[in-house]
Amino acid sequence: CSKQFINFAASVASRRDQMASSSSVRFQVECKHTNPGEIVYIVGSEPELGSWEPKKGLPCSTTKKTFPTWTSTDVSLKSTGTVSFKAVVAKSDGNHARWEDGDNREISVDSHEGCITVSCTYGRSGVEKEQSADGSAASSAKSEGAKDEAPRQSEAAAAKTVTPAPQTTAPPKPQAPRQSEAAAAKTVTPAPQTTAPPKPQAPRQSEAAAAKTVTPAPQTTAPPKPQEAVTPAAKSTPACTPPVTCSSDMIDLACLKLRLSKKFDKGGTNVVVCGGTASLGNWDPASATAMMKTDDGLWILTDVPTGATEGIAFKYVVTSPGTPPVWEASIPNRQWCKPGAKVAINTFDSLSNERPKRIPGDGCSTVDNFIACIAEEDSQRVSYRLKVELPKVLLDAGQIHSLSDLACLQAYLTWVASGQITCKEDGTHNRPCAAAKAAKAVTEALWELAKNGDAHRFIARRIFPSLPSFSDEFTTAVPMTRIRDITHAWPHNPEVPHGGHKSIKLFLKHELQNKLHRCAEPGDLIKLNQLIERFDREGGCGYPQEHIAKLRIFQVELKDFFNAAGLDDTAKQVANEDGNVKAAVDKLLWLKNEPAHPFDQMVALTKLRELIAPKVEVEQNWLRLDAELDKYAFVLLSQIANDVENAGKGEQSWWQRLLQAVGLALTQTRLTGLSPQECAMVASELEMLAPEITGSSDVTFASQRLVASADRALRICFTLQTSLEEAYAAVPALGEALNIDSHAISVFVEAELRASVVFQLSKLAQMAMQQAKVSAGMPLWTTISAGTSYGRLMICASLSESWSRPLPPEGVVIFCDEASGDEEVPSLVRGVVVARDLPVLSHLALRARQLGVVFACTSEFSLFDKLRSSVKSANAVRLTVEASGGARIDAVSDKELAESGGAKAETKATKTSSDAPKVGAMILDGDKVVSAIDIADKPQVAGGKAQSCGKLEKLCKTIGCVAPRGLAIPFGVMKKAVAGKKIDAALKDLEAALEQKSGDIQAKALAVRTAVESCAVPPGIIDAIMKGFPDVQRVAVRSSANSEDLEKVSGAGLHDSVLGVDVKDKACLEKAVLQVWSSLFTLRAVQSRHAASMPLYDSIAMGVLVQPMVSRVGTRVYAFIVFSKDAVADDDKSVYIELCIGLGETLASASEPGTPYRLVVQKEAPKTVSIRALANFSYELRDMAGGPQRVRVDYSKERLSTDRAFLTQVGQDIAAAAVGIEKGYGVPMDMEGVVLEQDDGRREIHFVQARPIVER
Repeated sequence: CSKQFINFAASVASRRDQMASSSSVRFQVECKHTNPGEIVYIVGSEPELGSWEPKKGLPCSTTKKTFPTWTSTDVSLKSTGTVSFKAVVAKSDGNHARWEDGDNREISVDSHEGCITVSCTYGRSGVEKEQSADGSAASSAKSEGAKDEAPRQSEAAAAKTVTPAPQTTAPPKPQAPRQSEAAAAKTVTPAPQTTAPPKPQAPRQSEAAAAKTVTPAPQTTAPPKPQEAVTPAAKSTPACTPPVTCSSDMIDLACLKLRLSKKFDKGGTNVVVCGGTASLGNWDPASATAMMKTDDGLWILTDVPTGATEGIAFKYVVTSPGTPPVWEASIPNRQWCKPGAKVAINTFDSLSNERPKRIPGDGCSTVDNFIACIAEEDSQRVSYRLKVELPKVLLDAGQIHSLSDLACLQAYLTWVASGQITCKEDGTHNRPCAAAKAAKAVTEALWELAKNGDAHRFIARRIFPSLPSFSDEFTTAVPMTRIRDITHAWPHNPEVPHGGHKSIKLFLKHELQNKLHRCAEPGDLIKLNQLIERFDREGGCGYPQEHIAKLRIFQVELKDFFNAAGLDDTAKQVANEDGNVKAAVDKLLWLKNEPAHPFDQMVALTKLRELIAPKVEVEQNWLRLDAELDKYAFVLLSQIANDVENAGKGEQSWWQRLLQAVGLALTQTRLTGLSPQECAMVASELEMLAPEITGSSDVTFASQRLVASADRALRICFTLQTSLEEAYAAVPALGEALNIDSHAISVFVEAELRASVVFQLSKLAQMAMQQAKVSAGMPLWTTISAGTSYGRLMICASLSESWSRPLPPEGVVIFCDEASGDEEVPSLVRGVVVARDLPVLSHLALRARQLGVVFACTSEFSLFDKLRSSVKSANAVRLTVEASGGARIDAVSDKELAESGGAKAETKATKTSSDAPKVGAMILDGDKVVSAIDIADKPQVAGGKAQSCGKLEKLCKTIGCVAPRGLAIPFGVMKKAVAGKKIDAALKDLEAALEQKSGDIQAKALAVRTAVESCAVPPGIIDAIMKGFPDVQRVAVRSSANSEDLEKVSGAGLHDSVLGVDVKDKACLEKAVLQVWSSLFTLRAVQSRHAASMPLYDSIAMGVLVQPMVSRVGTRVYAFIVFSKDAVADDDKSVYIELCIGLGETLASASEPGTPYRLVVQKEAPKTVSIRALANFSYELRDMAGGPQRVRVDYSKERLSTDRAFLTQVGQDIAAAAVGIEKGYGVPMDMEGVVLEQDDGRREIHFVQARPIVER
């Protein structure tokens, strides 16, 4: 019965609406707040007034005579009762709307004849005049605070009045009933919104209640159409739906997509689409259309709601049980896109859209999208507060995807703080506390990002000084009240004009007091500084000094807010907060202002930074002081470096001063939070070394130690520098997008790369290393492969890049910043120069010598850069690398390049299938684990490495060394287990990529590896290995392919070895075997076989060698690679050894930056040992329970680095054993092994691998 009545009432109301006559209305608005190009619109609840959309609102016009009165044309409104509206100032196209403050205006439109003129004043509540054509009153004005407002009701009464009563006709669109303050607190959404609230007019409340429930809201977008008068209690929050699994097609076809930040996307959350049509709830969240959450956290709307056509206004609303709905409050209403338009992933309460997440391994950068995002957001965020809030929006939305993004964010905030980006008022009233709170949130988020590494921390620290203070005095509801008191007390006389105002009092009131409390920005501090400078210049302009003194106090406060206080004031402020640092602050400031010698100031500064370090990440004032000290440390270190550079090099006092300076620079770098443990280790080494560099009888050995430590310090600098150069490379594009002066852009980038203590550390460490090399007689370059080569110069970031770039047929000489050790050298590469040191016996070095590639490297970047810049890219060049450690490059003519045989060499290097190395034979019928010693003469069963292991085991017993016994998995096991359609398809794709030389070879190779690792090892194989090592806990699982250790191809390092595998764990053991099998398709292995015209998988197989780990608890482990001839100098009378602390993967892979111990030992008596270099790898690979772990090395505690006699003896022991194995095999040998040293000093030499040296 009730339902029938409601339907009947609705039909009567519909008929009444149709019969209603129209009323003609003219609007007049008094408005002085327009700028050139702006007009006034009347925007309201009716379609004729734009349905709350400024672009569709009723425009008003004015003339020179009638300004500031704006008058609309006459408009016909249906006489259906109440019409709500507001005056809006906007551009002539309706964009950039500024809504007047206060509540919606209301007028009653009843049936009448003639025209109503409605007059009001912009920003002032109520309708001031309403008049018909004949001058009689035509309707009553209804507005919050008007005299004829409805009487207040109790909460109970309010609840009753909104229940639809039986009526014979539908009532006019009802107003929200007046309520008590208590009821208002329950029904008004307490969310601060700068856009219009979606609910009806908030009931009138007491001032106290209003302050609690509604943030004073200047409305920058249209208030959505008010909902029908229904109590919120009558509408339940939609039930929370769990995430669902959606197909990719469903997500792709969705008409809306939204990503919530972690702040909102919590358990129990729903999202609805609320807008100006019935299917979107007519701005009522309880009736809006719900979105669906996918299992990856994306919210989607799959079908277009009825009536949601192009241009329909809407917003996303977050709902959850028991809490008010959360609207998008910072942005204008969204507009429904036209059919077929691309659907972006929106970000809640932000105009920016989510950028595609970077796929692991995908080299495609999205920094251009990020730059466009910042530029778009900046155009919308005109005020300082909104610009400071931008980082928070981006961080909350997960939009910082890369280091380049973070660098761009830093540049943006720097330009905002410095005034390069102009800030304007946005028409809202937000006290400085809003910006302060945003800065606090950004700071907390940046500290989290800083955990991602040195470069992230470096940039995050550079952002902090550009943020305003969020100290307690600035986050209160009404901060900076001092300026109000100063302004009120400021004398009226003398009346001195200033800043466009007829008196300084008016300037203080309008340009500082009101402006700061309305929309603070850094320009306000500039204005105050200029005023105080005028007082200083003009003797106070006639005003009493006590007033100017108070203004100076406020100047300090404003400087503090905008982080412009400087070192002295910030240090004094911290000293006042904590007396424990006062003495250190006083001493530094006294030395600074004296001024004392930079060394003395640096020592005092370092002590102060040590004291404040514990609070830097929790107290903003301490962080700001630390940032100021960091900047001043750069200045002092620059002075120190210049003094040291100009002093007499090599003298004892010079060495002492230099090493002290390097130590101070390392400490400053550590206190900045950059590689703190590494800085501490290197500082410890230098501290121990300082007395020996001049006072030791063995200056050469001490100098070699210094070279190793200085090189380690330089790695800290260059690793960071490389990351920063890449990150800041994106900043010029951002500056261009934001119309920043080009000079300002270059100054910013240059300062970030050079104005830091890290730059000074690199300068000092470079000075120490170069002079130490001179003292030790060490070469400046490390020679990998000596000789002379010709080609065209190519500059690459990394050696692997050469595979994806077209190479000229006459060959290339490559200069690259990095080589990981995983690369295979393309056949057209004639020479390589790398800006880092590499082990001479690493796999990459070995392959370069096999291919006859002239190869040199150095850790001294300045040396590398000087050589690289001496000729132009793409020019014909000649590279000469000497065995003694020299490198030179010369420009040559194209004729000389042709005559050098470059093109001819390429013809020779392009092998046909008949020229390719002969692949090792293989037997595929083996299906059981065999002992390596049983196949000592059968490489066809499980590969040359497994066969050699058996032979080595026998030989070592005769020469007093140890070789671990091994078990081998034959070729046939892999061939049977790794097969099927999935494998075939992946191999086919990889083969095609290799033939086409496409850029996705690495991805295709990874796909094959993934397919292999999804296979299963026969259970009997794993059981046999476990039973074969009953007393062993951990084993090494090594590769043994028939495509390595061949006559012309060593294949060293192409495949994986898995160390420290728990042999008692069946799953771990199987995983390790699968990894070794799949390593047949590492990028370097695939490229190597392709370059040598070997098959990809046909006739190729992988055996597996399993051996016990040779390390033991309570022993020191030194891994080595030894050649029984000096391959670099081509000297068969010498043994060449490279040695490191820990396991041998550090040496073999060349993936760990650093230098090994390099020794050359004469085979004949007296078996002289020549120490070529001392190790400085930052980490050792230590065998531990659970697998090998990287452990940082302190060489000041390593005997190999501190005891020359001990290092010499170890070298002689290894050389003697290597000569014995060479004799056993009858050819020069390439061997790997470890030295185990017991606590009592006894040593054992274990060989784990031996193969003939493969020479060109």
